Amino acid sequence: MVKKDSKPRLLRWVLLLQEFDLEIKDKAGSENVVADHLSRLTVEDHGIQDKSGPINEWLRDDGLMEVTVKTPWFADLANYIVSGFLPDEMEQRERRKLRNDAKRYFWNDPRLFRKCGDGMFRRCVSREEGLEIVNRVHNSAYRGHLATSRTIAKILQGGFYWPSMFKDIHYFVKSCDA
Repeated sequence: MVKKDSKPRLLRWVLLLQEFDLEIKDKAGSENVVADHLSRLTVEDHGIQDKSGPINEWLRDDGLMEVTVKTPWFADLANYIVSGFLPDEMEQRERRKLRNDAKRYFWNDPRLFRKCGDGMFRRCVSREEGLEIVNRVHNSAYRGHLATSRTIAKILQGGFYWPSMFKDIHYFVKSCDA
């Protein structure tokens, strides 16, 4: 993906999908029987008389599987860095803050990095991914149940960043039973 060709909508999809371990394979139309079947559906096949109306009466919402994924905290920041796009619903104060914050971040396709105070570049992760990292660092057998400062140091050495990481790590270590 070339940075000039990146659109905000495409970037949001990239940010959402990078959290999953997936492989996309293209199938020829003759091999893809599901797509072939759906493309041949007609309105009259489902008992709808008006052909100009939408075909949503037979496909109920409760029959669909729903995937809900939170937009990562850095989605607007990444969109702004790559394409200069700012959401219309953002207030002027928020726009100024985003422009100022963007000076510390850079986009290296497909990830966003932050230049921290110590001069190191760290990969931005969502809060959920960050909590999973904390769990692995703190609870793994070879790491030992480290105190807050050592856990923070290990995660920073690992090259990860999210805005609430210090508070999250402190709470996680404090609430650890071991």
